[in-house]
Amino acid sequence: MLYKQDDLEIAISTMHQENLEFLFKMFSNDSWKLHSILIVNQTLGIPLVSNYKNIRVLNIEEFGLSKSRNLILKQAKGKLILLSDDDVVFLPDFKTTIIEAFNSFMELDVIRFQFLKQGILAKNYPKESRSELNWFQILDTSSVELVLKTESIEKFNLSFDEDFGLGASFAMGEEAVFLADLKAKKGKLGFVPETILRHPNDTTGTKSTSKEIYQNQSAVFYRIFKQKYVLWILLKLFFDVKQHKIKVQQLKSLFSEAIKGKKAYVNHTKL
Repeated sequence: MLYKQDDLEIAISTMHQENLEFLFKMFSNDSWKLHSILIVNQTLGIPLVSNYKNIRVLNIEEFGLSKSRNLILKQAKGKLILLSDDDVVFLPDFKTTIIEAFNSFMELDVIRFQFLKQGILAKNYPKESRSELNWFQILDTSSVELVLKTESIEKFNLSFDEDFGLGASFAMGEEAVFLADLKAKKGKLGFVPETILRHPNDTTGTKSTSKEIYQNQSAVFYRIFKQKYVLWILLKLFFDVKQHKIKVQQLKSLFSEAIKGKKAYVNHTKL
């Protein structure tokens, strides 16, 4: 059975919202009225309320991006779930793009799309569609690029690891861990080179120091690759030097920070 536009639900994770005005910037020409939207608002203050039939709101007092995403996975009603932050801007034909992709690649459980930053593609994406992603592409995936099949989430009993993500013990990497779990359960993750949104703001990774990045990334590597995590630390160091993200003089200290991150993760999961 082919998917229809009404099968897509847009799931937005946000914090401390008291009204729906943030939606006006996310959707062009008041098109937010035409979409099925689920909002998880993490707040200790005034709850967010919706008087629109197409917009459901869940207010929770727990914080953490992965906690928000997991509530979305439990409460979503759409056959397809688009994971979104509250600061993205959707392109006019994003829904058509997503539906056509899933109807073209019916075997896929999750599809990764593209997004723009400052008017250009945010990353060095593959040029053609793919029915399988390698580890480098999985590790480079952002949550706002992902659209999930609800039936696949239930089939594989998937959830986000709440040790990872903004507001958690390790502030990044929740997408990679989620997709690694999907891969381990023989789920199918693909890529379609179509752009669905603009993301104007910096990500957690771009705001973090090199020390923080290596501590967090090492925990992600250990969670996914176990004892092979050191190889991935070395690969990251190599590519970061090659791409001039870090200096050769930083290699020793950043490797030490990575080992600290792995140890912190091990100690955390023992609690």
